[in-house]
Amino acid sequence: MSNLENLLLPVTFNNWNTYTYSPRINTILSFSPNMGAMPQDIAYLPEPPTYLFDPFGLPMDNDDLVSRCKEIDGSDDLESALENMLKDMLDIEGEPILDSNFKFTLPYAFKYSQARETSLNMFCPDYADDPWMGLLEYKTAERFDPDVTNFTYKSNIADIDLLLNEHLDQHINLIGTDNYLLAIIDEIALRRNEEVNEGDACDYFLNKPFRLLIMAAEKGLNHMMNNGYKEYKQQLLDGYKIEISHRDNITRPYPTRLFNFDFINKSSIAYDRTCDALDITPNWNLFEDWHSYQYKDCNNAEDAVVNTTVRISTGYDFTLANWNYFQQAVYDLAIEEHDNNEHNSKTFKGWLSNRR
Repeated sequence: MSNLENLLLPVTFNNWNTYTYSPRINTILSFSPNMGAMPQDIAYLPEPPTYLFDPFGLPMDNDDLVSRCKEIDGSDDLESALENMLKDMLDIEGEPILDSNFKFTLPYAFKYSQARETSLNMFCPDYADDPWMGLLEYKTAERFDPDVTNFTYKSNIADIDLLLNEHLDQHINLIGTDNYLLAIIDEIALRRNEEVNEGDACDYFLNKPFRLLIMAAEKGLNHMMNNGYKEYKQQLLDGYKIEISHRDNITRPYPTRLFNFDFINKSSIAYDRTCDALDITPNWNLFEDWHSYQYKDCNNAEDAVVNTTVRISTGYDFTLANWNYFQQAVYDLAIEEHDNNEHNSKTFKGWLSNRR
């Protein structure tokens, strides 16, 4: 049997989702000299670490790799399925990955219900103390998500088909129109036999998540204009939950401290413990450089929440121009947790006013 002892397998206790897959933890693990990852530039939204190469030595496409993982998730014999998936792949030195001297991980969290029957080294990030962080990573892991992606005047027909029409019972035909948002609003109003001020509606739905237009098709344009954020936030959180299992055989990186702006007292300690639990050597230079970049200009917990939310969801530093409903909902979830996490309950408006 091939050797999978170098695979660090992400697992989840939720069914058919990746709430407990963390791209940031994948990046941090790649710093270790024991992990066979290609070097990458530090960024708010880095490319996934490359551990795997095809038989010609070309990096495996990350989306293709995720698709392959999804195909075998739930297999009766996950260990054999993983071996079969990996058998023709190479490591960073061109050696078969199953015989590699390097450790590696995958960009997907497998269901623990199947993985528990294996002898693999598994890990599962524990977001129990900070659900906002899990929500942020889960929703921004997809390239296109109507809860996260805003409708802008740069949105094209392909974007609209993927982020709006795919979620509607009846497709909205935009061929021949030069104002997509106005055409969408007029069509929704027509279908619902609803009178709406077109100018007000365009102003409202512009630069807000596509989800609001999807909900407007169901609940009405005027209803969403009057109750949009409340309705949006409720549906965002309704489908989100974190299930925690306290199995001793699962390594649990602790994001609440690993992703904390306090490097000395929290983040560095969590990093050391994570590496020790996964039996990899820390790379303190890379980790400190990464931490300094991620938390620049963060002097307290509120700074960290706001900047982390914006940087992970957009790839840019905070500005009012890129603060939207999704980020506000994540921030609200963070400050609502003040009784059991490390953030206090100051509002975003208070945070903003202190910086003007």
